[in-house]
Amino acid sequence: MLPHAAQLSAGVAKVDITNTQAGPVNDPLYVKALVLKDDATTAAIVTVDAVAIAEIGHIRNEYLSKVRFALEKELDIKPANVLINASHCHGIVCSDVDERTFRAVKKPRRTWSRECRCGTATRIG
Repeated sequence: MLPHAAQLSAGVAKVDITNTQAGPVNDPLYVKALVLKDDATTAAIVTVDAVAIAEIGHIRNEYLSKVRFALEKELDIKPANVLINASHCHGIVCSDVDERTFRAVKKPRRTWSRECRCGTATRIG
């Protein structure tokens, strides 16, 4: 018998992070978040249209700690449950990209409208 699976909810959101003051813009830049939640745990998978997170580019070194701190303090998402990725896009992000990242993760929590199932499979033969 399979163990009882917890109900899993998912939500997605995106927030524009384009720095329109930096010059002409070809395509908008976004921070996009997938938030997954069950009875005990909430996790966020975030992608940022930026060349990199910290060290190089326009996102400063304190970005990750500021975002993870805000998510834990205000949404009770543990820092270990937050994955943030840069898409390696060469646009220029706005100066408040950390606040906009927080908004992108917060948006799906307002309406957990999507129940989902996750699983794995293997092919034998």
